[in-house]
Amino acid sequence: MKYAMVLLGALALTSAGCEDKCNTGDPCSKSCGPCEVALCVAKGICSCKPLSPAECNGGGGGDGGPIGDGSLPTNEAGMPVQCADPAGKLVLNEVLPDGEPTEDGEFVEVVNISDEPVNLAGVRITSLRGESQVDRVVFTGGCLPANGAVAAFPNEADWVWIPTPSPRPTYELKSFGFSNSADIDFRLLDSGGTVISQMAGSADLVDPGVSVNRNPDLGDEGLVQHTAFPGGVPASPGRCPNLGTYAADCADGPGPGGPDGGPPPGDGGPPPTDGGPPPGDGGPNPRLDMGPPADMGPALPCDPPAAGDLIVNEVLVDAATPEGDNEFVELVNLSDRALAMEGVQVLVNSSGSEQPTEVRYTFHGGCLPAGGALAAYANDRGDVAPEAEFPIMVDASSTLANSRALFGALRLGDVVLDTFEVPQDLIDEGVSANRDPDRIGATFSKHTTLNAELMSSPGRCANGGLHHEGCPAP
Repeated sequence: MKYAMVLLGALALTSAGCEDKCNTGDPCSKSCGPCEVALCVAKGICSCKPLSPAECNGGGGGDGGPIGDGSLPTNEAGMPVQCADPAGKLVLNEVLPDGEPTEDGEFVEVVNISDEPVNLAGVRITSLRGESQVDRVVFTGGCLPANGAVAAFPNEADWVWIPTPSPRPTYELKSFGFSNSADIDFRLLDSGGTVISQMAGSADLVDPGVSVNRNPDLGDEGLVQHTAFPGGVPASPGRCPNLGTYAADCADGPGPGGPDGGPPPGDGGPPPTDGGPPPGDGGPNPRLDMGPPADMGPALPCDPPAAGDLIVNEVLVDAATPEGDNEFVELVNLSDRALAMEGVQVLVNSSGSEQPTEVRYTFHGGCLPAGGALAAYANDRGDVAPEAEFPIMVDASSTLANSRALFGALRLGDVVLDTFEVPQDLIDEGVSANRDPDRIGATFSKHTTLNAELMSSPGRCANGGLHHEGCPAP
C-alpha cells in the first residue's frame, strides 16, 4: 500500500501539572522512568525529561517509562550494568518503508555491533516527512544487549528484540507511515541530537514488502534490496540476511551467507545504490528481477503446509516467572510429510477483540518432520521432536496476555492452517491448555484434565509420549 500515516497515539513526555506551582527549570515532584528526571518545563507544568547517557549510567530511576521497563540490566550480583555510549556502536542496518499487505509491516532495524550493552536513553530514530526529519521512535531508557538487534514496527506487539533484553528498554512510538515514493533518509541520533548512523538512498530501492539493507550487511558501501542477498528472502527484521543472529555472527542461520551478508556475485556487480540503471546493456535492473540467487544452495526437501496439516495443539499462556523462558505454543505436524516452516505465523487477538490480528510467532526456514512437534517459546527458543535436520528459527514478538480469552490462528500468508480458542477460565499459572482429546479435539481443556500428573507437555503428547511415535505412554 502506498503512502499513509499510522498515528499510534504518541505518548507525550509532558503531563498535566504539578501539585506545587513549580517554576520553569526547577526540579519538581513526578514519578519518572529510570533514565529521566522530573523538571518544570513551564510554570506549573512538571515533565519527565531524558537524562544524558552519562547521567543515566550514573544512577537515578523511577517507576518505568511509557512502554517497557527501562531500568538498566544487572549482573549476577544484582548490580546495575554500566552500558556504553551509543556512538560508534549502534547501526541503522535495515528498513522496510513499504509494508505489505499493510503499513503495519514497516520496520526499522538497529544493531549493536559492539561486545558490550549500549545505552539507549535519549536515542532517536527519525526519517523524512516531506522535507523535514521527524521522530519515529524515541528511546527513554534501558540498554541494547551486546551484538543485539531490535526491529521497531508501528505496533508495539510486533517489535523484535534478539536477544530479548532484561529488563525491556522503554520507548515512545511516534508515527510510522513512511513515504514510498520519496528518497530514503533514516537517521539514528544520540541523546544530544548528533547523527550516529544514517541510511540514505534512492526511492527506486523501495518495493512493497522488500526491505532495504546495508551492503554488505552492517557495512557502509551502499544500500541494496534485501532480495539481493544469498537466499533471496525479502526481509530479516532483527536478524542477519541469512536469518541467523548477530550474537552468533550469523553462523546460526538456516540460509546461506556469512557475517558479511554480501549479495551474490554476478556479471554486473552489486545493484546500484542510487537507483539508476545497472551497468551493462541497459537490460532489466537485477534488483527487480533477480532470478535464482547465485549462492542459494539446494532447496529444502519439504513443502509448505496446507490447511489441516499443521495445528496448534497446546498453549501455555500464563507461565511461571520468567514468562519469556517458559511460555510456549506447541505446533504438531499431523501429515505424513515434512513441512516447510518459512513464513508460518501464530496470530492472536488484541484487547477488546476476538479477531486474531497480532503476530506473536513467526517461523523461518527449516522443515518440521512428519508427525513431529515444535514447542516455540517466547524467548525465541524452539524445541523440535524428532530433531529437525534443517533447523527452524523462531521469532517471538512478546508474551501472551493472561487477563483475557485467547483467540488464535495459524497462518501461512493468506492461508488459514488452523484456528484455536483458549477461554479465560482455562488460563491458570503454570498449567497449559491442550486440545481435548489430544491432537484431534476441537476445544481445549486444562492439561491436568488430560493428565493429572503433568501440568504441561511442550513438544510431547499429553500423556508424555512422542507425537511422531503415535503417543505411546512412556
